Formats: sequence, C-alpha cells, structure tokens
Amino acid sequence: MIKYDFLFALRNFRKQRLFSLVNLFGLSLAIVAVCLILVYVQNELNFDRYNKNADRVYRVYNTFVREGKSQDWVKTPTPLGAFLKDKFPEIENTVRIARVAKGLVSYGKNSFFEENIVLADASIFDVYTFPLLIGDPQTVLETPNSVVLSKSIAEKYFGNENPMGKTISYNREADLTVSGIINDVPGNSHLPCEMIVSMPTSRAFFGDDFLTNQMNTSVFTYLLAYSGIDRDRFENAISKIATDYYGGADFGVSFHVQSLTSIHLYSNKGGEYQPNGDIRTVFIFGAIAILILIIACINYINLSFSLNKKRSTELGVRKVMGAGPTQLIRLFLSNAFVLTMFSVLISSVVVWLSLPRFTHLVGAELNLGNLDFRFYLKLTLIFLFIVLTTGLSSGWLAARLKPVASLKKNGIKNERNIGMHGVMVFAQFTVSIILITATFFVTRQMNLLKNKNLGFSKEQLLTIPINDQDLRTRIQPFKQDLLTNPNILSASITSDLPGKLLWVTSIDYEGKTEQSSETMTYLEIDKDFIKTYGVQMKAGYLPGDDACPYNGTQYLLNEAAVKKLGWEQPIGKIFACRNGKEGHITGIVHNFNFKSLHENVEPLFLYINEEGSNYLTLKLDTRSVTKTVSFVGEQWNNFVPGSPFEYFFYDDFYNQLYQKESRFSRIIFIFSCIAILIACMGIFGLAVFLSETRIKEIGIRKVNGAKISEILAMLNRDFVKWVAIAFVVACPIAWYAMNKWLENFAYKTTLSWWIFALAGLLTLGIALLTVSWQSWKAATRNPVQALRYE
Repeated sequence: MIKYDFLFALRNFRKQRLFSLVNLFGLSLAIVAVCLILVYVQNELNFDRYNKNADRVYRVYNTFVREGKSQDWVKTPTPLGAFLKDKFPEIENTVRIARVAKGLVSYGKNSFFEENIVLADASIFDVYTFPLLIGDPQTVLETPNSVVLSKSIAEKYFGNENPMGKTISYNREADLTVSGIINDVPGNSHLPCEMIVSMPTSRAFFGDDFLTNQMNTSVFTYLLAYSGIDRDRFENAISKIATDYYGGADFGVSFHVQSLTSIHLYSNKGGEYQPNGDIRTVFIFGAIAILILIIACINYINLSFSLNKKRSTELGVRKVMGAGPTQLIRLFLSNAFVLTMFSVLISSVVVWLSLPRFTHLVGAELNLGNLDFRFYLKLTLIFLFIVLTTGLSSGWLAARLKPVASLKKNGIKNERNIGMHGVMVFAQFTVSIILITATFFVTRQMNLLKNKNLGFSKEQLLTIPINDQDLRTRIQPFKQDLLTNPNILSASITSDLPGKLLWVTSIDYEGKTEQSSETMTYLEIDKDFIKTYGVQMKAGYLPGDDACPYNGTQYLLNEAAVKKLGWEQPIGKIFACRNGKEGHITGIVHNFNFKSLHENVEPLFLYINEEGSNYLTLKLDTRSVTKTVSFVGEQWNNFVPGSPFEYFFYDDFYNQLYQKESRFSRIIFIFSCIAILIACMGIFGLAVFLSETRIKEIGIRKVNGAKISEILAMLNRDFVKWVAIAFVVACPIAWYAMNKWLENFAYKTTLSWWIFALAGLLTLGIALLTVSWQSWKAATRNPVQALRYE
C-alpha cells in the first residue's frame, strides 16, 4: 500500500507541475538556508570541544575594581597557577600560556612574520588536546629554547626536510630548537597557536623575573579540575582567594574562573587572545533559521490546500469509496516525504557548492567533515519536522472535507478556510516586516560607524608594523629616509594604534591625594603624531614646539582626562605615569575616538616618547600611491634585507573593528531576502486559492458591469488588510529587537518611525506585485467560462 502511495505522489508531482515546482523550490531554498545556518551555529557551539577534557578545563581571570568601576582581564599573575594548585585539591593540573609578540621567524632562506606564537608549560599537553605527531609530550617543552611547531608551520619552513633538532631564529635574537610537531590546531579553538615555545625560554623574551613576579599579569592560566567537583563551590572559593595570594593586601582584585567551552560565546573581556563570538548572534541566526523553516512549511500547507481545491473530486471519490482519515493523511505524508526528499537532494548539492562562499562571509572555518553526529541528528529532526508538519496538516485539512461537498464543483469554498490561509500569510508578512526593518537599521548603523567624525583622519594613512628588532633600533633614520619622498607628507612613530586595545597604567599628578589610586589609558607618540593623524589641538603647545617653556618629558591630555582630573588650567601641571618620567602637561587635544564606537571616549594621555616604535604611520599624497608604496618597500629592504615587508592602510584596519557587525549586516540581508522570497511563494499560493474559490463571484460581478480595476481591488483588499495587521504586530517586535542590538554601541542611529513605515510599504509592494499577475488573470478571464454550467 505504501508503495502505491509513493507512486501516486510521483504521479501527482508530474500532474501539478507548477505547484510542485513552487513547493520544491521553496523547500529547497529553505533547507539550504537552514543547513548553512546550522553549520555555522554548530561550529560556534563546538568551539574548544575538540579537547577531550573540555568539560573539566577552566580559565582564570581577574576582576579589577578601580574608581568604582570593575573590569575583567583574562591575563593573570605568572605564579598564580601553582598557588591555586597548592590551595585547591580539586585541581589536577595547571598550565600557563603567554602570548609572544609577532616576530620574524627564520630558517635558512625562509623568513616570515609569525603571530600565533605562545610560551607554555609542558603540562599544556595534559590540559589541552594537542596530539603530538613527533615527540614525547613529557619532554618536548622541558628545556629552554625548545619549540613545538604545528604541521603546517613545519612544512612552511622545512618542506619535506625532517625538522626535528633543527634550529629556527626568532627576531634574530633567540634560537629555538624544534623538539616536536603537533597536528594543526582546529579552527574552532579560541587559542589558535602555531608555535609553542617552552616556558623556561621566557627569560629570553620577558626578563629574569617573569616567572616569579607576583604582580606580573601576563599569562593565561588554565586549570584542569578533577571529575565530579562541586563547580559552584569551587568557583566561589577561588573568587575569595586573592587576598591570600597577595599576602593579606587588598589591591581591589579578585580571581574568577570560566569554563573552557564558554569562552568563545560568553567572554568579551580585556586581553582576549582574539575576538570571540557572541551567543546573541547564534540565537539571532537560529531564530532566522526557524522562521525560514516555518515560512516554508506554511507555504507548503497553503499550496497543498490550493491543490485540494483542484483535487476535490478525487478526494470525494476516495472518501466515498471508504478512505478514512488515516489513509488520506498517509497519502499526504507520502506526498510530503517525496517532495522533501527531492528538496534535500537538491539542497545538499547547493550547500556543498555554496559552503566556501558562506565560510568567507561569516569569517569562520566551516567544514562539513568536522561536524559530529549531533549536526546530522538535527538535520534528521528537521527533515522529520518538515514531513510531519506539512504532511499531517495537509492530510488533516483534506480529511475534514465532507464527501458531498467535495464532489460538487467548487465545493471546497469556505470562508473559514480562507481565513486560516490569511492567518498563515499574516505570519509571513509579520516575519518579512521584522526582517526588512532589521536590515534597514543594521545598514543604517553600519553607515554611521563608517562615516562618523572620529576626531582624527583615518584616510591616506599607510601603517607599517615594526616587527623587525633591527629596524626598531634604527627607526629614526628609516623615518627620515622615507620623508625624502615628496608623496609622503608626514610620518609618526607610535607604541600602538588608535582602535587597538591600548595599555592602562597608574598615574601621579599635581594635586593628587595619597589615598587615591588612579589609572588612565595611554599612547606613546612622537612629535609628528598630531600632524599625521590630524588630531585637533584645543590648547597648549604642539609636540616639538620651540616656544614651549617646559623642558623634559611632555604629556598631552584629551578633554575627558582634563575633566577627570578636575583641572581648569592644566597646561604646566606636573604629571607622571608608572612607565614614564615625571614631566609637564604641555597641551590639550580635543576628544577623539581612540577606541571603537562601541564605547564612549575615555580619559587618555599621550606620552611623547620617540622610542615607542611599534608602528610607523605615513600620511600619503593621494597621487602615485602605488609608486609610493613601492618606494617604502625598497627602503625597507635597504634597511633590513631579507625581512618581509608588511603594511596596511589604516582605514582598512579601522573598519575591521566592525567586521563582526559588517558580516552580521550582510548575513541578515541575504537571509532576509531568502525569507521574503519564500514568503512570496506562499502569497502566490494564496492568490491562486482565492481566485479559484471566487471565480463565480468574479464572473457575476463582471456580468453586472464590474470593471477590471474593481475586480483587482477586491482581490487585493485582503492582502492589504493582512499587511496592515502584520505591520501593527511587527513594529513593536522589531523596535525591541533593534533597541537591544543597538545597546552594544555608544554611538547609535535613531529608531526613526519612517524606516518602520518604509518596511511596511515595501512589504505591501512585494505582496501586491506577487499577487497582481494571478489577480489580473482572474479579473480578465471570460465570465462565460465561470458561469456556463450554472
């Protein structure tokens, strides 16, 4: 019997090609969208779960309380791990991991700048699952100057040569001996290290007291806890241990732990190894997938019921011949199964072909081969959901038809059924308006971020990271050599870049009380910073101004810093920071956004230090940019031959601060278009259904003199009504969702009423365009064809 049901489903597919193809296309498109979103969501949820001990690993972080404000910082004191292990029997092992600055790694003729370099204890192989391809995990990181390479890095430098025992150079300062090779760290790791240097080597990188300095917050500390511990009690106990660690002193610091698997989606603390994800984004994408799936199922049900109108005689005959509700439901389940199977086959090919582009779009390493059984279990559940939802609903609607009504021509007409169709399409309109509104506001916010006046110029700036240690010692001659090119208007050397995470240090200043302990963000600059970046002076003297009466160390403050310190006349005041000498405030600059626009402008001091040489930024003339870059590259090679020349344009770097939002905007737009396209198919199905059920009414109206425009207005009136109701429901939902999303930004667009209105009008326009063709066909049909059997 089941065999005949499937054969009938295939025959019905051929007979009703238009409706079947519309259903097939809609379901396939929905399954493609849902699968791509599911791949992304599964990847985000699986971060760090490749570790076999993932559920037992915790990361320690600090919470600092300064001036009434708390801030989390993920780097901890170097000796903390050993201290905690001695204090807590729940801890099986610990590992310290310190990030090493990006530097020049060389072997023979191969030289590249590498940035995923870490120092780590030998216990890293006990805490983390980094399978060693070559080497003994107990000994590879025991001795100083040992390094373990990832498989890709080993091939990059050594090719087919055996790397074991070979020596590579870091920044021409430290020679590291290869002691082991690990598999490449999976892309869904919050710690993508490619070179692991033994912790005893830290003296060569950070000095003799790095491992013993109790106040040195420079390492990531991870704990491997025993199974079965009371997590709440364990976390609460660690949060109270800071005073013991600091020998009874209270520095306003507390220690806390977070599980390894929660870091990627639930942690956005200071000092993170790399930008993490956001659980809210996962929820949003998951919600979009569910909405798309629901819209596709509604379409199927709408179109199936429209087909029931055409198949009313067949259904009536089946019921007269003894077919009960079970047989009818089984028949429609067979139809749903066959159509969904075809959709799955088509969508599988499309997903496979589109995954590389989608991977680039979301900026994540997505690979179908890395997915576990849970992903395929979810796909199976989605398949069953589609089949059961569409098949049972369609079968139930068919089973409710009375045999006598089914055998009459146009016997299915029922205002209640039309109303049910309308409710379904109302739901689709509501979703469409929400998605269109969200797309408009996200795009508007992105435009604000890109076009807002930052208080400095980010255009025409070429930035060169000074990763070569030899060049750092000769940075001033290099700068002066570049300035001989007339297309280089100015050049500035800085310790960091506006937009990056700047350091915070304690400060001392004239009028400070002994009880107060204050900190402030700072940036080391040279005398050409103001000119190169276009920062506006408010008062005082430009750096390097001969008219400045204050000799020695000079500092500049922004307006927020002046306000914080409470000075009315700051010029000439004595100021000092922990990392610099005592000097004078010689100038005030207008506030500028040295952080992303997610945050307000904070107090900042600029420390004029010609030796802060991490970045060299050049202000270029817009003419002959390519030739100028070539000139800079040539000079680089003259100063440090063999060292790779790297550069970037500052505006590209700054725009990357909003890379997550930019990707979010593009993804929302794409999936909104998919959802709206699928919804249009459902609207088309309802238009067909309405025109078929009102064919005699239309014929009578035309015989009585109704114009085509009046018929069109009558047929489209219901859609206008449903759009209006959907607009009323969708607006508060969209407003709430966008208001919550905009809370992430200190500078945000306004939720203007006209954007909601525009979304509603656009939805109405899409709906009317979708149904107009079918309405026109019904309105222009010869009334004789509808009434000839009456």
